[in-house]
Amino acid sequence: MIKIILLDKNIRVLERMAYQFKDYDFLSIVGIYTSPKAAVEFIKQSSPHAVFLDVNMKDICGIEIAKEIKATNSNIQIVFVSKEKSKAFEAFEIHALDYITKPINKKRLDITVSRLKEKCSVVVKDIEYKNKLSIQCFGKFQIYQNKEDQKSEYKWRTKKEKELLAFLIYNYDKNISKDELASILYNGVDKKKASNNIYVTMSGIRKKLKEFEIERSELKIHADYSLTMAEGICDYIDFDCFFKRLSFIDETNVFEIERKLLLYKGLFLEEEEYAWCHEIRQHLDIKYEQTLFSLAFFYKEKSLYQRYEKILHSILLNNPLSVQAMVQLLELYFERKKFDMYRKQYVIYKEILMNEFNEIPLDKFSEYYLKMN
Repeated sequence: MIKIILLDKNIRVLERMAYQFKDYDFLSIVGIYTSPKAAVEFIKQSSPHAVFLDVNMKDICGIEIAKEIKATNSNIQIVFVSKEKSKAFEAFEIHALDYITKPINKKRLDITVSRLKEKCSVVVKDIEYKNKLSIQCFGKFQIYQNKEDQKSEYKWRTKKEKELLAFLIYNYDKNISKDELASILYNGVDKKKASNNIYVTMSGIRKKLKEFEIERSELKIHADYSLTMAEGICDYIDFDCFFKRLSFIDETNVFEIERKLLLYKGLFLEEEEYAWCHEIRQHLDIKYEQTLFSLAFFYKEKSLYQRYEKILHSILLNNPLSVQAMVQLLELYFERKKFDMYRKQYVIYKEILMNEFNEIPLDKFSEYYLKMN
């Protein structure tokens, strides 16, 4: 994965830039900054592959920032982004990879990204190799490989093989004893027979993975039933690893948070009826919704109302009965004078309250609605 950092004095510009990078799955935005000092400190610690930065930063020229970055690590690629072309010559004097003018054109960005990809070819080849295998746990549970644009889906030999592998994926960061596996997957079966069943089922999984040409560097099940998996293969593991480490939301990680939230495309193992899965499924869904609310609050505090509205709609898409999200949307539409949107949302809000909760809307929302009609 090619790690990049975005640096600009305007957070809205950063927002648009981050959105433009979403189509390049081999790029990972590891930091977004409006503060040059904070960006340089982070670069010293994280050693990204490239930095996209504004030439005209507040109180300091982007050229000087680039020189400081290069002094820290000469291998970091610098891409300047500017409204003007006057600094282009100075930029290339310090061996910048590219110089892009604002607003950024998609075709022009493709050229820059292609150059960056070529410079970091070893890294990109590695991630392309890893992405041959994909394991989807959110929504329908499936394993497939992409070979020359052909999607080859893993065919399960038995239901127990499917459940055992799903359980190991969920417990990817734990060592699970054979007795524990036997008690969960073969509850009520004689202990000796259950243990033998686990051995046979695991042997079947290993054999099938070998037939499916899955490399050990992608997915490996160890003798103690622990599991090692490369980054970028399993949606659940990537999601869980990221949000376990997340302790706050700010401008440095907000867009990466949005990218990780996109992994959540449905309930965990949605179509499976495993007894051990129900509580986990509910916990992950609550975690997803709580993170969306935290993200919405961040955008509201930054007065980024379009992003705020979008996140509230994402909450309602996942949970149409979220009264909290509906109330926040109504307040947003009223404050921003989007009265047509307010009226439509109020009707939905009222119907859900009455039909699902046997309640009536709050007085203030009803009064606003009556004044508009």
